[in-house]
Amino acid sequence: MILPLPPGVAREANMRTGRNYWFIAQAALIGVMLAAVDFGLYEALDHTFR
Repeated sequence: MILPLPPGVAREANMRTGRNYWFIAQAALIGVMLAAVDFGLYEALDHTFR
């Protein structure tokens, strides 16, 4: 799930920072979402089997 970003914005961000923080932000967002889903499943299973 990569969010769209105009090429000019990404190029300018690359030129200013030397790194592509957009992809770092995407990775962090996906990691947080996976952690939230994982926690939700854990809680649901915990309540189901207890």
